[in-house]
Amino acid sequence: IPVVIFSLEMDSVSLYERFIASESNVHPSKLRSGNISQDELQQIDKAIGGTLYSLPITINDNAAIGMSYIRAMCRSYHQQNNCGMVIIDYLQLITESSNGTRNREQEIARMSREAKIIAKELNVPVILLSQLNREVDKRQDKKPILADLRESGAIEQDADMVIFVHRPEYYGISVKDSSGHEIYNYGELIIAKHRNGSVGTVKFKHNGSLTKIFDYDTKGYTENNPF
Repeated sequence: IPVVIFSLEMDSVSLYERFIASESNVHPSKLRSGNISQDELQQIDKAIGGTLYSLPITINDNAAIGMSYIRAMCRSYHQQNNCGMVIIDYLQLITESSNGTRNREQEIARMSREAKIIAKELNVPVILLSQLNREVDKRQDKKPILADLRESGAIEQDADMVIFVHRPEYYGISVKDSSGHEIYNYGELIIAKHRNGSVGTVKFKHNGSLTKIFDYDTKGYTENNPF
């Protein structure tokens, strides 16, 4: 499926380095420093030549864009059969010219609605990343809820699904299994809203460099893998 990524925060080179690290399982710091073994070099070569090169991914890393630009580009990519899914990273970095007639909440609501229109108009999934407010830091369990969506309730209203990524270790919270063993690199996808299905929590594992997530597997989950 051809994917279009609008990366307003990271440039395309940095994002592609993440892809390489994720696919090759080589730590990002080694990629940046060049301190790479022969085996790791082969893994990188295999990841780039065997997998990444053939993936139909288009990255637009223009940092100063609005939703009208994103919508126009999506239409253009779609006409070329290069837009089967859209990822926008992230909502609060999108610039909109309101000429002082709208406040920030109204701007966010308008941009959220535009993302919804793109999904319906092109009949493709749109993954729209968004920041949370700081209220989650004040709670003991640190789990995000719908009220934590930053700046506008329109995001919750427009989205077919709202999924929060929760990593207890980020807040220094340890997670243990039924035997009392600590689970490392544990995370949860909290499905807080699902217009056409049920809500709930999906467990996952990730590597320490945060370039890759895995299906949650009870085998070996107590091992503290630094990568």
